[in-house]
Amino acid sequence: TVRDTYGCSVSRTVRVGAMPDLSTDFSLKVADATVCPAAGAANTLTLTFSSTTWAANVAVADIYYRINSDNTWTRVTTNPVTFIHPSFKSGSTISITYKKTEQGGTNTLCITETKDYTVPHNLSGVTVNTNLNDAKFHSCSGANGGFTATVTIPAQVGATYEFSLDGNHWSAPNNGANSRVWTGLIPGRTYKFYVKDNRGCTAEYDGDIYGNSYNPYVKMVLTATPACSNGAQGTLTIQFTKRSGTSISGTYQLYELPTPVPNGRQGTAVGAPVPVTIPGVSYTLPTPIGVDPGKTYYVEYKEGTNCLWGSNDVEVKKLTTIQGIVSVTTTATCENDAIVEVTGLSGGGGQYTITLEERVTGSFGSTPIAVGSNKVRIQKGNVTGVTPSFKYPDLPKKVGVNVLVSDQYNCSPIDF
Repeated sequence: TVRDTYGCSVSRTVRVGAMPDLSTDFSLKVADATVCPAAGAANTLTLTFSSTTWAANVAVADIYYRINSDNTWTRVTTNPVTFIHPSFKSGSTISITYKKTEQGGTNTLCITETKDYTVPHNLSGVTVNTNLNDAKFHSCSGANGGFTATVTIPAQVGATYEFSLDGNHWSAPNNGANSRVWTGLIPGRTYKFYVKDNRGCTAEYDGDIYGNSYNPYVKMVLTATPACSNGAQGTLTIQFTKRSGTSISGTYQLYELPTPVPNGRQGTAVGAPVPVTIPGVSYTLPTPIGVDPGKTYYVEYKEGTNCLWGSNDVEVKKLTTIQGIVSVTTTATCENDAIVEVTGLSGGGGQYTITLEERVTGSFGSTPIAVGSNKVRIQKGNVTGVTPSFKYPDLPKKVGVNVLVSDQYNCSPIDF
């Protein structure tokens, strides 16, 4: 709407559509012409955007991608695009961030949220059968000796096969030519099952060996909270659940799982065993455990003499600094509220909260001025520092605000 000094106005309605999201509307697969790399070597991947997403974005901007936390941005000029990076190892997790710049220029228009993706394997069809639902795991004494897992892959091009729990240490089949039985595994621990053929092609079982029916005598869930970008430690929380409400006592031991993962997935003890009593069916350790970020951890609980229960593996990450682009999309007038917008937010832990605070005390009627998640509205009546002295036809007056962005983990706000 445009209005002149006499009150005459004209309006026009324009529908603004959302730009297709580069970070979600694409596929990632091992390049068709790629020969299986050696175990642990990087794959060549093909990234393909949908035709509509590619056309809409490339028509208005130049598109770049960044792998993990690299500082190098690479321009995407074709769709699909084939590329390789040292981190593109089968089964590994990689992070991809996209940004758009002005066509032919360097000014950044937006940066997408960083998202994680799993590099595909070259083989498929792996199955795993366990005895985890046996009644012996309903008590401590029966669980001694751990559980068994039978890993099988259909015979196909590339047989003979080898088997692994970590993707580095390989063992021959022991249950026919296409199968291996692993024994002595600790209930609750994270186990990954890999198969490799004689060409070096690999597969990883992508199912859940525990599933919804797993209900042992003791079960543990380990949850990680990342370290803030300006913090030294992340934290771990242990939750215990039991089949019965009878109180039991034992000790838990925290382990760090090194990289590369050792044979048998055996970690390194962190500190000494800690006594803990589980008083009922469910119990959460009241004090989170502070740990170094950038590492993977798990916990084992020993009840009785040799009865062991394990937790899942968790990685404690260190968050990157929150970044974004701040702009005032609408200025405050006698009729309109001001709108401050932060676009292209990335880094931190996501689920951002934007808080506006006054720079000069008394500039606004209330503080914090406003709180939002993307666009934050400053009510025109809240701008008290300039309103009393503003008379037409004075030049526009400016008043400053601090733009603070925090994430879901309540890390110290970043002042833009």
